[in-house]
Amino acid sequence: MNKMILLGVLAAAGVAHAAPITVTFTGEVASNRISEGDLVAVSVGDIATVSFQVDSDDFFDILPGDLRNYPVNGDSFLLDFGSVSTTMVPGTEAFFTIVDGFPVSDGFILSTSRTSPGGVPLVTTPHQLGCDLGYDGATLDSLDINDALGLYEFAGLTRFNFNIWSIFPDNIGMEINFISMEIASDVCAADIDGDGELTLFDFLEFQNLFDAGDLAADFDGDGSLTLFDFLAFQNAFDAGCE
Repeated sequence: MNKMILLGVLAAAGVAHAAPITVTFTGEVASNRISEGDLVAVSVGDIATVSFQVDSDDFFDILPGDLRNYPVNGDSFLLDFGSVSTTMVPGTEAFFTIVDGFPVSDGFILSTSRTSPGGVPLVTTPHQLGCDLGYDGATLDSLDINDALGLYEFAGLTRFNFNIWSIFPDNIGMEINFISMEIASDVCAADIDGDGELTLFDFLEFQNLFDAGDLAADFDGDGSLTLFDFLAFQNAFDAGCE
């Protein structure tokens, strides 16, 4: 297929490129019994957001087919209440874990543990953030975070744990009612050369990948390189990047 055809032609659903992923938990403060430090200023009714990034290609399967850990980029972590915010303790090794059918339920865990809910230590010591969700077993299709992109609310929700605790998990200082969790890709799929803009060079790079038989050009996600990948790329390019 020549380059002139390419210039006339790309929809990036299900593209399997490595990408930074942003995870955001949102909730509403239900109670605050914290008696010292900056978090004293948080009021009932305040909106809490927890956001952080992971890399879709950086993971380990703890129980193959059941649990997959994605290391959290500590520099990206923020717990924000509007007027007050805090971060995790620098150097903390924390994980966003996707659970698919273990033992029969799906879910998401933010913790320093690779296998179970727990906490993430905050700089407002001795406080830790507890954050994990359980969904029915039909919610997720795989452990691939790219397959889990989207907004999660109450449909299929079986449990939630969203709080701030100290010393031990049952010693809860702040309770937060869950509202939603979103998993979103931060990369524009059509920006293949990664320069932050959509230009002719992205078309040329796509052509090079396609000609080389590189599945990075599999833009329709069907596992093969066909004319439909050109159409999918064109659609993604036309849609632009925010």
